[in-house]
Amino acid sequence: RTVTTGIHNFIGMYGMNYGPLIAAAIIAALPTIILILILQKQFITGLTEGALKG
Repeated sequence: RTVTTGIHNFIGMYGMNYGPLIAAAIIAALPTIILILILQKQFITGLTEGALKG
């Protein structure tokens, strides 16, 4: 099962259980956020080098 399918299971027939839904969404996004924070310097360097070459 994919993450989005798992998160979709928090939506019930008669309403949403917002607490677990938001918690699952944050946990699903954490790896991407951590990767961006770790590689932030490389992203900025690549963007500025690309802008200055043109």
